[in-house]
Amino acid sequence: MPLVGQLTGVPVLGYHRIVDASSSPDEARRWGVHESAFREQLELVRHLAMTVVAPEEIAAGQLPARPVAFTFDDGYSSDYQIAFRLLSEFAVSATFFVNTSSLDADGFLTWQMTAEMSRAGMRFGSHAHNHVALTTLNPERLREELRISREMLEQRLSTRAEALAAPYGFCNQHVLDAAWESGYRVVCTSKPWPAQRGQRVLSRAAVLEHTSLDEFRKLLNNDPSVYLRRWSRDRALAIPKFVFLRLRPELLGVRTGEDTL
Repeated sequence: MPLVGQLTGVPVLGYHRIVDASSSPDEARRWGVHESAFREQLELVRHLAMTVVAPEEIAAGQLPARPVAFTFDDGYSSDYQIAFRLLSEFAVSATFFVNTSSLDADGFLTWQMTAEMSRAGMRFGSHAHNHVALTTLNPERLREELRISREMLEQRLSTRAEALAAPYGFCNQHVLDAAWESGYRVVCTSKPWPAQRGQRVLSRAAVLEHTSLDEFRKLLNNDPSVYLRRWSRDRALAIPKFVFLRLRPELLGVRTGEDTL
């Protein structure tokens, strides 16, 4: 049972890259969680006796008492070099959402790395074939992005790839419909809220460079103070982001369908 004042649901943590002391300022900025901070976060999860689960398990609804999920987007090489090492040390798994077109590229995971991680119990899901805003694609291009990514992951890793995370967090009903038609069971979004068990669309809480250990603890405990603050900010930025995506996507640092033609 949740504590008084606690939100219901499962905290699904969203990371991008783990960085060490040798990383450049650009890598560490905002999305780069330092290796020492990530270790402290894993230690806290263990201290709180939480059980790490996969997004597919949340969607299925059969969960242990205190579940939590770790996810990583984009497929940076630090996923193997740092995150995989620490996750293995703490005997927990994570789901890595990768762009299949980026694998083997400089600064990203290689297929050899992903195969080793998969054999060790890590899961891989689709972040589409290209890192492009899926909501800007026509139906044919959208289905192709999802199909190619899933087929490549399943063929190269000899495992099922049934979870999708939309690049940049841009997701609408057209993307969801295409995902279900393409055989995905779960879609992870960037909406800052605990994920609801038994649902196919799962919210995630981003873990950033400035996320303190106290805030991380509140995310794990479904504390409404941190989720409501994040939700309010997300809602306030929703319309401006939609407008910029339509008119000036480059100001958001977003690739659209036209950029990958």
